[in-house]
Amino acid sequence: MPYTESGVSMLVLARKDEDEPTMWVFLEPLTKDLWMATVVFMVVTGLFVWMIENPINEEFKGSKWKQFSTSFYFAFSTWTFTHDQKFKSLQSKVIVVSWCFVMLVIVQSYTASLSSMLTAKRLQPSVTDPRQLLHNGHYVGYQNGSFVHSMLRRLRFEERWIKVCSTQEEYAKALKLGSKNGGVSAIFDETPYINSFLLQYGKGFQKVGPIDRTVGFGFVSSLNLSPSLGAC
Repeated sequence: MPYTESGVSMLVLARKDEDEPTMWVFLEPLTKDLWMATVVFMVVTGLFVWMIENPINEEFKGSKWKQFSTSFYFAFSTWTFTHDQKFKSLQSKVIVVSWCFVMLVIVQSYTASLSSMLTAKRLQPSVTDPRQLLHNGHYVGYQNGSFVHSMLRRLRFEERWIKVCSTQEEYAKALKLGSKNGGVSAIFDETPYINSFLLQYGKGFQKVGPIDRTVGFGFVSSLNLSPSLGAC
Protein backbone atom coordinates (compact mmCIF):
# COMPACT_ATOMS: atom_id res chain seq x y z
CA MET A 1 0.00 0.00 0.00
CA PRO A 2 1.43 3.45 -0.88
CA TYR A 3 2.61 5.24 2.24
CA THR A 4 4.06 8.65 3.02
CA GLU A 5 5.96 9.43 6.19
CA SER A 6 4.41 12.07 8.39
CA GLY A 7 5.55 14.09 11.36
CA VAL A 8 5.62 17.77 12.24
CA SER A 9 8.28 19.88 10.56
CA MET A 10 9.20 23.54 10.62
CA LEU A 11 8.95 25.78 7.55
CA VAL A 12 11.30 28.76 7.55
CA LEU A 13 12.84 31.27 5.20
CA ALA A 14 16.07 30.27 3.50
CA ARG A 15 18.96 32.66 3.69
CA LYS A 16 21.90 32.83 1.33
CA ASP A 17 25.21 31.65 2.67
CA GLU A 18 27.34 34.75 3.19
CA ASP A 19 30.58 32.84 2.70
CA GLU A 20 31.26 33.62 -0.95
CA PRO A 21 34.00 31.68 -2.75
CA THR A 22 37.45 33.28 -2.41
CA MET A 23 40.45 33.22 -4.71
CA TRP A 24 41.83 30.38 -2.57
CA VAL A 25 38.77 28.17 -2.99
CA PHE A 26 40.82 25.75 -5.10
CA LEU A 27 42.75 24.78 -1.94
CA GLU A 28 39.67 23.93 0.12
CA PRO A 29 38.76 20.48 -1.29
CA LEU A 30 41.82 18.97 0.41
CA THR A 31 42.87 19.44 4.00
CA LYS A 32 46.13 21.14 4.90
CA ASP A 33 47.64 17.84 6.03
CA LEU A 34 46.68 16.13 2.78
CA TRP A 35 48.18 18.95 0.70
CA MET A 36 51.44 18.69 2.64
CA ALA A 37 51.51 14.89 2.42
CA THR A 38 50.88 15.02 -1.34
CA VAL A 39 53.73 17.47 -1.94
CA VAL A 40 56.11 15.49 0.29
CA PHE A 41 55.34 12.21 -1.47
CA MET A 42 55.74 13.92 -4.87
CA VAL A 43 59.22 15.05 -3.89
CA VAL A 44 60.14 11.67 -2.39
CA THR A 45 58.88 9.85 -5.50
CA GLY A 46 60.95 12.12 -7.76
CA LEU A 47 64.01 11.56 -5.56
CA PHE A 48 63.67 7.77 -5.58
CA VAL A 49 63.17 7.67 -9.35
CA TRP A 50 66.24 9.87 -9.84
CA MET A 51 68.37 7.65 -7.58
CA ILE A 52 67.34 4.54 -9.54
CA GLU A 53 67.50 6.01 -13.05
CA ASN A 54 70.55 8.27 -12.75
CA PRO A 55 73.19 5.52 -13.25
CA ILE A 56 71.45 3.92 -16.25
CA ASN A 57 69.26 6.56 -17.91
CA GLU A 58 70.69 9.45 -19.95
CA GLU A 59 67.56 11.56 -19.32
CA PHE A 60 68.47 11.76 -15.64
CA LYS A 61 72.14 12.60 -16.20
CA GLY A 62 73.92 15.87 -16.95
CA SER A 63 74.65 18.90 -14.81
CA LYS A 64 73.34 19.11 -11.27
CA TRP A 65 70.77 21.68 -12.34
CA LYS A 66 69.57 19.45 -15.20
CA GLN A 67 69.25 16.45 -12.87
CA PHE A 68 67.41 18.54 -10.29
CA SER A 69 65.00 20.09 -12.81
CA THR A 70 64.30 16.76 -14.54
CA SER A 71 63.54 14.98 -11.27
CA PHE A 72 61.24 17.65 -9.91
CA TYR A 73 59.56 18.30 -13.24
CA PHE A 74 58.73 14.61 -13.34
CA ALA A 75 57.46 14.65 -9.73
CA PHE A 76 55.10 17.58 -10.20
CA SER A 77 53.99 16.62 -13.71
CA THR A 78 52.43 13.45 -12.30
CA TRP A 79 49.67 15.70 -10.90
CA THR A 80 48.43 16.25 -14.46
CA PHE A 81 49.86 13.01 -15.89
CA THR A 82 52.01 14.93 -18.40
CA HIS A 83 55.38 13.35 -17.57
CA ASP A 84 57.17 12.09 -20.68
CA GLN A 85 60.34 10.50 -19.30
CA LYS A 86 61.23 6.96 -20.37
CA PHE A 87 62.22 4.67 -17.52
CA LYS A 88 64.62 1.77 -17.93
CA SER A 89 64.45 0.22 -14.47
CA LEU A 90 61.60 -2.08 -13.47
CA GLN A 91 61.72 -0.60 -9.97
CA SER A 92 61.17 2.89 -11.36
CA LYS A 93 58.23 1.71 -13.42
CA VAL A 94 56.60 0.08 -10.39
CA ILE A 95 57.06 3.24 -8.31
CA VAL A 96 55.70 5.48 -11.07
CA VAL A 97 52.65 3.29 -11.77
CA SER A 98 51.83 3.08 -8.05
CA TRP A 99 52.20 6.82 -7.58
CA CYS A 100 50.11 7.60 -10.67
CA PHE A 101 47.32 5.42 -9.31
CA VAL A 102 47.40 7.33 -6.01
CA MET A 103 47.37 10.63 -7.91
CA LEU A 104 44.41 9.47 -10.01
CA VAL A 105 42.37 8.86 -6.85
CA ILE A 106 43.40 12.21 -5.35
CA VAL A 107 42.69 14.15 -8.56
CA GLN A 108 39.25 12.56 -9.00
CA SER A 109 38.31 13.29 -5.38
CA TYR A 110 39.65 16.83 -5.65
CA THR A 111 37.71 17.53 -8.86
CA ALA A 112 34.44 16.17 -7.45
CA SER A 113 34.79 18.14 -4.20
CA LEU A 114 35.68 21.40 -5.95
CA SER A 115 32.78 21.06 -8.40
CA SER A 116 30.38 20.43 -5.53
CA MET A 117 31.66 23.46 -3.60
CA LEU A 118 31.26 25.78 -6.59
CA THR A 119 27.88 24.57 -7.82
CA ALA A 120 25.97 23.55 -4.66
CA LYS A 121 23.17 25.84 -3.55
CA ARG A 122 24.43 28.11 -0.81
CA LEU A 123 21.14 28.34 1.06
CA GLN A 124 20.77 27.79 4.78
CA PRO A 125 17.60 27.77 6.92
CA SER A 126 17.16 31.00 8.88
CA VAL A 127 16.14 28.96 11.96
CA THR A 128 17.25 25.42 12.79
CA ASP A 129 15.84 24.84 16.28
CA PRO A 130 12.49 25.76 17.91
CA ARG A 131 14.43 26.78 21.01
CA GLN A 132 15.89 29.68 19.02
CA LEU A 133 12.35 30.96 18.49
CA LEU A 134 11.45 30.55 22.16
CA HIS A 135 14.61 32.26 23.34
CA ASN A 136 14.17 35.23 21.00
CA GLY A 137 10.41 35.58 21.50
CA HIS A 138 9.52 35.10 17.84
CA TYR A 139 6.03 34.49 16.49
CA VAL A 140 5.23 31.08 15.02
CA GLY A 141 2.32 29.87 12.94
CA TYR A 142 0.31 26.70 12.42
CA GLN A 143 -2.51 25.48 10.20
CA ASN A 144 -5.99 26.39 11.37
CA GLY A 145 -7.66 23.48 13.17
CA SER A 146 -4.50 21.39 13.39
CA PHE A 147 -3.36 19.43 16.43
CA VAL A 148 -0.03 21.24 16.02
CA HIS A 149 -1.37 23.96 18.32
CA SER A 150 -1.26 21.60 21.30
CA MET A 151 2.25 20.54 20.31
CA LEU A 152 3.38 24.17 20.29
CA ARG A 153 1.91 24.65 23.75
CA ARG A 154 3.74 21.52 24.85
CA LEU A 155 6.95 23.07 23.53
CA ARG A 156 6.18 26.02 25.86
CA PHE A 157 5.23 28.58 23.24
CA GLU A 158 2.96 31.14 24.87
CA GLU A 159 -0.43 31.68 23.28
CA ARG A 160 0.42 35.27 22.37
CA TRP A 161 3.34 34.07 20.22
CA ILE A 162 1.19 31.65 18.19
CA LYS A 163 -0.63 32.73 15.03
CA VAL A 164 -3.13 30.86 12.87
CA CYS A 165 -2.67 30.50 9.11
CA SER A 166 -5.25 28.94 6.82
CA THR A 167 -3.74 28.81 3.33
CA GLN A 168 -0.39 28.33 1.65
CA GLU A 169 -0.54 31.94 0.50
CA GLU A 170 -0.81 33.02 4.14
CA TYR A 171 2.18 30.80 4.98
CA ALA A 172 4.33 32.52 2.37
CA LYS A 173 3.16 36.02 3.27
CA ALA A 174 3.64 35.54 7.03
CA LEU A 175 7.15 34.13 6.63
CA LYS A 176 8.22 36.90 4.26
CA LEU A 177 6.96 39.55 6.69
CA GLY A 178 8.77 38.02 9.65
CA SER A 179 8.04 38.44 13.34
CA LYS A 180 9.09 42.08 13.43
CA ASN A 181 6.61 43.08 10.72
CA GLY A 182 3.48 41.27 11.84
CA GLY A 183 4.32 37.89 10.40
CA VAL A 184 6.02 34.80 11.81
CA SER A 185 9.52 33.37 11.88
CA ALA A 186 8.43 29.76 11.35
CA ILE A 187 5.40 27.68 10.44
CA PHE A 188 4.82 24.34 12.16
CA ASP A 189 2.81 21.83 10.16
CA GLU A 190 2.71 18.18 9.17
CA THR A 191 5.54 17.20 6.85
CA PRO A 192 3.37 16.19 3.83
CA TYR A 193 1.69 19.61 3.84
CA ILE A 194 5.03 21.39 4.05
CA ASN A 195 6.34 19.26 1.18
CA SER A 196 3.28 20.29 -0.81
CA PHE A 197 3.98 23.95 0.00
CA LEU A 198 7.61 23.62 -1.11
CA LEU A 199 6.54 22.19 -4.46
CA GLN A 200 4.73 25.44 -5.17
CA TYR A 201 6.74 28.01 -3.20
CA GLY A 202 10.05 26.18 -2.83
CA LYS A 203 12.31 29.06 -3.79
CA GLY A 204 13.28 31.01 -0.70
CA PHE A 205 11.88 28.53 1.84
CA GLN A 206 13.29 25.47 3.58
CA LYS A 207 12.00 22.64 5.71
CA VAL A 208 13.59 21.84 9.07
CA GLY A 209 12.84 18.63 10.87
CA PRO A 210 10.77 16.65 11.49
CA ILE A 211 10.43 18.29 14.89
CA ASP A 212 7.96 15.70 16.15
CA ARG A 213 6.91 12.26 14.89
CA THR A 214 3.33 11.32 14.07
CA VAL A 215 1.64 8.50 12.19
CA GLY A 216 2.02 8.46 8.43
CA PHE A 217 -0.56 8.53 5.67
CA GLY A 218 -1.61 5.45 3.73
CA PHE A 219 -3.45 5.59 0.41
CA VAL A 220 -6.01 2.84 -0.18
CA SER A 221 -8.50 2.15 -2.93
CA SER A 222 -10.96 -0.53 -3.94
CA LEU A 223 -12.80 -1.52 -7.10
CA ASN A 224 -16.07 0.02 -5.92
CA LEU A 225 -14.75 3.05 -4.05
CA SER A 226 -12.77 6.05 -5.13
CA PRO A 227 -9.26 6.36 -3.60
CA SER A 228 -9.35 7.56 -0.02
CA LEU A 229 -6.84 8.89 2.45
CA GLY A 230 -6.49 7.42 5.90
CA ALA A 231 -4.11 7.59 8.84
CA CYS A 232 -2.03 4.52 9.55
